[in-house]
Amino acid sequence: MKITAQKSTLISAIMPALRAVAKTTTNPVLETFMLKAVREEAESSLIITGYDLEKGIKCVIPAIVKEEGSILISSSKLSAIINNLPEGDVNISCDQKLKVKITAGESIFEIAGIGTEVFPSLPELSGDRGFGISQGLLKRMTKQTAFAASQIENAGKPFMKGCYFSIRNGKIKIVGCDGYRLALREEHLDFEKADKELDFIVPAKTMINLADILSDSESPVNIQLSHKHIIFATEDFIFFSRLIEGEYMDYERAMPKSPSIFVKLALDDVIESINRVALIVDQRAKSPVCCYIEENVLKLTCTSVNGTIDEKIKAETSGGDLEIGFNHVFLKEAFERARDCGEEYVNIEFTSAQTGILIKPVGDSGFLYFILPVRLH
Repeated sequence: MKITAQKSTLISAIMPALRAVAKTTTNPVLETFMLKAVREEAESSLIITGYDLEKGIKCVIPAIVKEEGSILISSSKLSAIINNLPEGDVNISCDQKLKVKITAGESIFEIAGIGTEVFPSLPELSGDRGFGISQGLLKRMTKQTAFAASQIENAGKPFMKGCYFSIRNGKIKIVGCDGYRLALREEHLDFEKADKELDFIVPAKTMINLADILSDSESPVNIQLSHKHIIFATEDFIFFSRLIEGEYMDYERAMPKSPSIFVKLALDDVIESINRVALIVDQRAKSPVCCYIEENVLKLTCTSVNGTIDEKIKAETSGGDLEIGFNHVFLKEAFERARDCGEEYVNIEFTSAQTGILIKPVGDSGFLYFILPVRLH
């Protein structure tokens, strides 16, 4: 293999591909990139692939291909070398002994490569169902939901580590839930070509990694589903991942149906107050934040080994008084994601001290956050 490509072009492919490389593994092959040089009549290209057996990414960039071929290279070494080379053309070649030579300007690196025959086989990157969505919209929806999915293994409920997608009547819904809180985002699909009804679960970590490399633009993402995989294709890359098998829980049953106490307040005010309350919270004891609803006031208090704090926030209230406790991190993340909707105010709906609450940005009916309370006494 022998290719020449611009440093900036190489970096544009290497950085996204790093998100599909295994961080800790007993198999060093999963820590490598597969580089494949392809020479065609119309154009030549370099394909950089990372794959950790659960998710993978293929980035195709233009390159001058003098000799076709493929090689496995340590992803961390290649990334570090390319990032530190001078700007301009970068030459990458490998010989029959799998020695990789990288040159740019007066810099010359030689590192060991690995034969591609040991790289795991990639899944079929095509599906029989699918839809399209803009990169910016999928990115925003993911950031407002994936954070609420579980971060720990739950053998009986693997779906909780995933983002649930539901497509019905031209609308797409994404849900993340860890058993204590739930985030939901619903939007109209902005592309007509879509299967009318789809339900599937994607690992939340996959969606978080994908969101980090999606642009904020209206450029499309073509999404296809096979029996076990999902494929996200853009002009710049193909990102693929295993699906989580099984059905998602009936989360709507957990939602309170008849809230009776309502609070409306400014998002900036409540986020600033929670940030101050967090200074007193004892992380080891997971000190709860106590919320007192009084006439036109929401009071936040916390008592721990670190001290005490009382915060009062002006609010519009109706339905009576209430005392209820919450995990401060869950509250903070809920209000921050609600603010991401671009609204200034939020409605909070309460039923009782033992029942979960609903958080909805005023003026945005597409976002909903549900959180269960914690015991205060």
